[in-house]
Amino acid sequence: MLLHFCLDEKFIDKGVIIPFDKYYDKNTFVLLQEKSKTKYVKTLDRVLFLDIDKNEEELVQLCNSAKVIIFHSLFGSLPLLIHKITNSNVKLIWSVWGGDFYCSKLFDENSLILPETAKIYELNHQETLYAKRKKTFGKFYDYYLKLRTGEYPREYTLSKMYKKIDYISTVLDVEFDLIKSTIPENKKVQYMPYNYGSVETMVGDNYKDIEINGNNILIGNSGDPSNNHLDVVYSLMKSNTHKKTELIIPLNYGNKDYRRSLKEAFGGFDENISIRILEDFLSLDLYVKILSSCSVMIMSHLRQQALGNIIVGLYLGMRIYLHPKGILYKYFKDKGYYVYPFKGEVILNKLNSKQKDHNRKLLFQNWGIDVVESRVKNIINNVVNC
Repeated sequence: MLLHFCLDEKFIDKGVIIPFDKYYDKNTFVLLQEKSKTKYVKTLDRVLFLDIDKNEEELVQLCNSAKVIIFHSLFGSLPLLIHKITNSNVKLIWSVWGGDFYCSKLFDENSLILPETAKIYELNHQETLYAKRKKTFGKFYDYYLKLRTGEYPREYTLSKMYKKIDYISTVLDVEFDLIKSTIPENKKVQYMPYNYGSVETMVGDNYKDIEINGNNILIGNSGDPSNNHLDVVYSLMKSNTHKKTELIIPLNYGNKDYRRSLKEAFGGFDENISIRILEDFLSLDLYVKILSSCSVMIMSHLRQQALGNIIVGLYLGMRIYLHPKGILYKYFKDKGYYVYPFKGEVILNKLNSKQKDHNRKLLFQNWGIDVVESRVKNIINNVVNC
């Protein structure tokens, strides 16, 4: 049995259930929630709904009876469930989405926030009492807590869990080495290519004839501080670019406190800057229509984020600016795409036809439907059936 732990997300049907059922007939898909609360997954007849607290014993038995388990993001209490898997023959694949790594204890979130953005939103992750005492007493502190409480602390359990992972799949292949470097105690872990969406499922032929018809600038993809909105806007203001265009900023999801602080900061700007905030959830058709009014997209993330937006932007022929020290810029530049480092100034022109066609060709080479399905078959042939 190939066991999948999934989240209720829009791409689970097309990115997980349908392709794996197409090439393998012994899949079990689990959502750790009530069936009545499902919002996005539509193939409900293919899903087993369980509660990780009420059904823990059943979940552990299910895991121990599987041949391979794919964790489509390590969320909630799943890491603690992994710790309870006793069958050493079960192969474990961690499909990293982004937040399950960058927002975990393996990574310092503060390192993703640039100075101006940090002024309005400090993460302020203070060192826990456990971390302080672990520094002083080392592994003996874990043993002490086990003797005192009967259980190892969560942090200790997490470190043991990461050692059990056999394969890691990342959105960008260059992320694997970064993640592997944070779990040096796991010597066996290997890279497993896998993606949830293809260019065809994201844009298909619906938008191939859409032309960029404006010179607006799209900044960021969400209301998350890792977008570094203020650093981008201040840089554009210094170069006077803001006077020539409208800045369009999607804030329809993300951290509520940060979104509120950001809007307050925008409210203090003078009237010479035009900012349009997108706060409502939009259909893809409407979002693409808005994108077509933008010749430039700026994504100043230091982490992997907003990949779907970037793919659509490249497909449409937008001029994409990325943070020069970010992993996204390294990835796209190394692959040969026409992308540009954001250093404060931008060219308010879309890509020419040759550049646009070149980027589209690379998109299909990296995320075409045949490529994506070949990665599913690779997991089945080289992990499940071996």
